[in-house]
Amino acid sequence: MPTYTYRCTEHGEFTRLTSMKDHQRLQPCPTCEVASEQVLNTVPTFIRKGGGWTRPDPKIPEWIKKLPDDELDAELGLTNDANAA
Repeated sequence: MPTYTYRCTEHGEFTRLTSMKDHQRLQPCPTCEVASEQVLNTVPTFIRKGGGWTRPDPKIPEWIKKLPDDELDAELGLTNDANAA
């Protein structure tokens, strides 16, 4: 089920887990119940790692291909916001 983000003018952003068939562009804020508009998110919600997604790119240096996922993330400056405190 997808997660949608909404923005309340008084209380900021909040998220809702809603099925695609029940999705609406306006949702009540959980704090003040004012109708809040959906925020369109352009950031991808997942990153494809591992083999099987595409053909190997011959331009990628071998040392990058050999890095474990956590070291590759650090090298690329990626963070996992889901585990942030």
